Amino acid sequence: MIKRIRMQLHKGFSGTVFSTVIVLLFARFLFPSPGTAEPDGNGENSKLLKEQILHNPELFITVGREGCDFLLLQEAVRKAVPERNDIVLMDPIHTEGGIIIDRDVKIRGFGAERTILQAAENPEIAQDRVLVIQEGITAVVTSVTIRHGNPTKPLRCGAGIQNYGNLVLNGCDIRSNTAVYGVGIWNKGRVVMHNCSVSDNRSLPRTTAEIKSAAGCTGSGAGIKNESDAELICYNSTISGNSARSKGGGLFVSCESKARLVNCTVSGNESKSSGGGIHIRGDLELLYCTIANNHSLRQGGGIYNLGHLDIEGCLIAGNQVLDFVMGFGGGIYGTGQIGINDYNLIADGSFDSYLTGDPLLAPLGDNSGGTFTHALSQESPAVDVIPPEDLATEEDQRGLSRGTGAHDRGNYGDIGAFERQE
Repeated sequence: MIKRIRMQLHKGFSGTVFSTVIVLLFARFLFPSPGTAEPDGNGENSKLLKEQILHNPELFITVGREGCDFLLLQEAVRKAVPERNDIVLMDPIHTEGGIIIDRDVKIRGFGAERTILQAAENPEIAQDRVLVIQEGITAVVTSVTIRHGNPTKPLRCGAGIQNYGNLVLNGCDIRSNTAVYGVGIWNKGRVVMHNCSVSDNRSLPRTTAEIKSAAGCTGSGAGIKNESDAELICYNSTISGNSARSKGGGLFVSCESKARLVNCTVSGNESKSSGGGIHIRGDLELLYCTIANNHSLRQGGGIYNLGHLDIEGCLIAGNQVLDFVMGFGGGIYGTGQIGINDYNLIADGSFDSYLTGDPLLAPLGDNSGGTFTHALSQESPAVDVIPPEDLATEEDQRGLSRGTGAHDRGNYGDIGAFERQE
C-alpha cells in the first residue's frame, strides 16, 4: 500500500518533484563544499565554519563591519563568480534592504538565532523588502533569520523574500515582516524549504492609491503566498503566528500553482477571511502535517479548500471556525476536490476522516529538532495508528524515527508532524 500511496501522491505533481530534484542537484553542483560545516543549533558546526574561513579564506566571501571582504551583501553578490560564490554573513545582525540576488550564490550564517539579516531595526521604519531572487537564478540560503522587511513601492509583496528564481532555504527563520500580501515569502518561481520557520508576518491594508489603481491583491498569504505557476516544497518546517487581512493566514496556494508540505506544522495563524491556516486554490499535498489552533473570521479555520488536496497522516484540530471546509466558490474557482484521504484525524468531524475527537495536543513549543511542534500526549488517539507497512515517512518533523510503538503496538506510527517516542 505504501507504494500505491507514494505513486498517487506524486501523480500530477511530477513536474514539481522533478524541478525540486533539479534545483537541489544544481545547488549541490554549484556549491560543492566538501568538508564545509553547515551551522547548527548547538554551535559546534558554527565554530568549525569559522575555523574553515580562517584557514581557507579563498573559499569564502565574507560580509561584515570589520575585517571582511565587503561591508554590504549587495556588493558581495555583485562580485561573486562561479569559482567563489559562498557568502558568509559574519556579524550577528546585518542591516540592509532591497538586496537583489542576480547571480547564483550561497548565503550562510551561523544559525538562525546567531545571524540576522534585516531590512531595518524594525519593520515600521523599513523602506524595502530584504531579498529579491531574480528569474533564472539559483540561491541557497542557510542558517539565517530574515526579518523586518517592509516594501513601500508597488507591488508590496514578499517583504522577507520575493522569489522569481530557484530558492533553497535550510534552517532559516522568516519572521516579523510586513507587506500587503505574500508577506514572509512571495513565490513566483521554485522554493524548497527544509527545517525552516515562517512566523509572525503581518499583512497591511492597501493604500487609497493602490485600491484605485487595482495594484496588488487584498492581503492573502501572510506567511507564504505561492503564486500561479510557482512550486513550493516544504519539509520539517513550521508556519506559525502569521496574520492575513484576507485569505490564507499561514499559506495561500494560488490557482495553477503546486505545493507540497511534509512533516510540517501550521499553527496559530489567522485570517480575516477564509483559511486561517491554509487557503487552497491550486494543488496541495499534505503528508504527516499538524494543522492546529488557526483562526479564521469566516470559515475554514484550519483549511479552506477550493483547489485539489491530497492529504495523508495529518492531524487537524483546534481551529476556528471549523477545522476543514470544502469550498464551493463556483465561477472561475470551481469546487474543492480531495484525492488521497488516508489516516487523517480531523478533530471536529467537519470533513470525512479516519479519526475524529480531541487529539490532546500540547501547546506549540520546543520539542527539539530545530522547529516548534505540537507534542502528543501518551493518551492521544493519534498515537500508534498507522500500520508500519503504510508509513510513508521514516522520520517526524524533528528527525526522530517514526513507528516507535509507544503503546506497544509493534511499529505503528502516529498521526501528524510529531511522533511520540515513549
